[in-house]
Amino acid sequence: MLGFLLTSFAILTNWQRPAQTPSTPKDSVLKVGNPAPTFVLRDSTGADVFLRDFCGELRQPWKNKVKHVVILSFFATWCEPCLKEIPELEKLANEFRGRELKIFLVNLKEDRALVEKFYREKNITLPVLFDKYGIVAGKYHVDSLPRLFVIDREGKLLWQTIGYQENFSTTLRRILDGQFNKRENRR
Repeated sequence: MLGFLLTSFAILTNWQRPAQTPSTPKDSVLKVGNPAPTFVLRDSTGADVFLRDFCGELRQPWKNKVKHVVILSFFATWCEPCLKEIPELEKLANEFRGRELKIFLVNLKEDRALVEKFYREKNITLPVLFDKYGIVAGKYHVDSLPRLFVIDREGKLLWQTIGYQENFSTTLRRILDGQFNKRENRR
């Protein structure tokens, strides 16, 4: 009887469950100019890599005393658009060799052996970081792959892409040139 009364009340008053709040509200997505979330992830050698070793307020003792522009590209071995983006990032790494630039490929939740085999087969030389549980991807609101973030020397988000974009390397090259030319003009 009580169930019937509650159901009748719900129908008559047009009662609805409260709307579910999404886990990533639009207003919490990273914005250009905001600080990039800090992290520590393991690389393929098992060493810990801290974002703050390269940009923002460098942690002490200093691994690097020079701040870098950092590029993070979240990827997975099964992601076909990632297979287009990675070689272009390799070219940019070679083009900007000797500059204060660090490019990291961040693997999302895949087995280390699978990723290392993928690296060997594709002749990838960029360092890979393993986000085994997707915690860093969550901080960066990564919900599709590839996902690319450019972080300036001060640790602020400079640029980002969602998915593979055909001419992203042209835009990225222009951004990097601007970052490095700005630094050289201050000297």
